[in-house]
Amino acid sequence: MKKTTKIIIISLILILIFIIFFLFITLSMTININTKICDEYEKQFSQIRVIHSKNNGVSIARNIGIKEAKGKWILFSDSDDWLEKETLEKANQIITKNKCDVVQFGFRYVYPTSVVNMQPQIDKSENLKKLHFCTMVIKKDFLVKNEILFPEGITFAEDWFFKYVLYSYKPEIFYDSFVSYNYFVNTTSCNLLK
Repeated sequence: MKKTTKIIIISLILILIFIIFFLFITLSMTININTKICDEYEKQFSQIRVIHSKNNGVSIARNIGIKEAKGKWILFSDSDDWLEKETLEKANQIITKNKCDVVQFGFRYVYPTSVVNMQPQIDKSENLKKLHFCTMVIKKDFLVKNEILFPEGITFAEDWFFKYVLYSYKPEIFYDSFVSYNYFVNTTSCNLLK
């Protein structure tokens, strides 16, 4: 857990070189190692704010992040995944040139022995099925105006629920084939063992 937390934080800090933004890390974990790593980065970088919360699940932690975010755009990431360093620079270029509520990038599944790229499709129904919500850069005002939050009390597939609700409000989506997100597939996860 310590290594993956450092990977995602370092990948976001590298992005700071290109764009000034605020990184909110909402910790709902009980693992002290992650807390210490995040607190160390908060001391080193004024753009990082760590929010400590009780371990009430990922949905509550993400909702706190939505409510507390100071920026105009939101990007989510899981602790064992990472972003390509050009992600926010590319998103900023798209946002500057296009009127949109969501920028949708591609992503890759990273397995222990292989990598599989997934590209966004113009057919939104295909994106609902295939794309990870962490590949979306979402306008905060769109989420707030439509009261779109993660469902609390759900411990499995809360991201799918969020994605369906988001799409139901028909946001203006800009699709870009850039592979921005690396989704680490833990082959020993209880979600994959059935």
